[in-house]
Amino acid sequence: MSLTMFPNFQATGVRLGNMIQSIASISTGIIIGFVYSWKLALLIIGIAPIMGVAGFLEMKVIMGSADGDKEALQTAGKVLIHVETLRSSLITFFFSILMPPESKCVNPLMLPEHKNV
Repeated sequence: MSLTMFPNFQATGVRLGNMIQSIASISTGIIIGFVYSWKLALLIIGIAPIMGVAGFLEMKVIMGSADGDKEALQTAGKVLIHVETLRSSLITFFFSILMPPESKCVNPLMLPEHKNV
């Protein structure tokens, strides 16, 4: 049995790895901060919970608006298809007016090549 049969297990492993890496980075940063400037490290420790709550609220707002955005994106996709169809139809119409098929327009790609003598 391979881990590909359990995608949730793989995702949990990735999340766990990211969490351990984040905790290690924060801990290392706090230790280095205390070594070089303990006042700044205390300030950061005091502000970190506020930043955490702000990040949590931001993610809630983003995730809450994602459901409404999905419908809007589907509608926009349908509108875009109609706009592209209309655009190609208009281009065809205007070219048929400007250059009717019976006009004697010369296609430069169809001319014989001139050889230098």
